[in-house]
Amino acid sequence: MTNTINTNKETQASGLGFLFYIKWVISWVWPLVIEVDASATPELEIVLTHGKKQLHTRVANYSYGNLELAFRRCFEEVSLDWEGCRDVLMLGFGVGSVAHLVKARNPSVNITGVELDQRIIDWYGNHFDIVDGAEVVCADASQYVQDVKTTFDLIIVDLYQDLDVPKEFEQMGFLSRLNELITPGGAIIFNKVSISEQQKQEFGDLLLKCSELFNEVTTNEQLGMNRFIVSKRSK
Repeated sequence: MTNTINTNKETQASGLGFLFYIKWVISWVWPLVIEVDASATPELEIVLTHGKKQLHTRVANYSYGNLELAFRRCFEEVSLDWEGCRDVLMLGFGVGSVAHLVKARNPSVNITGVELDQRIIDWYGNHFDIVDGAEVVCADASQYVQDVKTTFDLIIVDLYQDLDVPKEFEQMGFLSRLNELITPGGAIIFNKVSISEQQKQEFGDLLLKCSELFNEVTTNEQLGMNRFIVSKRSK
């Protein structure tokens, strides 16, 4: 009886592996939805495309895909002290794609990720590669930055409702608090999608606020839509 059960389990596992292989092959031609959370606002999906899982809403890519590419290119083009970077705060952790890029730049960094949606955290653990040593906290980013007592060498802000950053994260109070949380010589990278005229206006307003607060502010544009504001604090 034991042997029969083991054999059945092995057969089922092989079957599941074969089915996923078929999906993997199809995903190179047509994206496949692996899992959906229709109760979320906005609705969330795990999509298999070109053999890799990505996190999406109906209109936006949240992790991996173009978001990962945009951050990768930004990290390549922006001058940051990766060697001296020890503690990183990621507001909007998603399922870890940007955290992996940070680890690739400096494997010894300590990463704290803040993610509002517990379902996204669960999917991160069940469907995606875990970032070695990263601590992921389920919390509202605005409340987290008010409560946290430690400082960081790098803060990455990637907070979205579909393609829009919630207004509270573009206010002077929130930005001022981030300024208090970075170490001398540290930096903040703020990702802002700028496609519509309204988003472009918001980007300009955000850039002005950052310029009032930080010693050095530069911008970096990727893929015609992701515009990064890199704000540095002098040593």
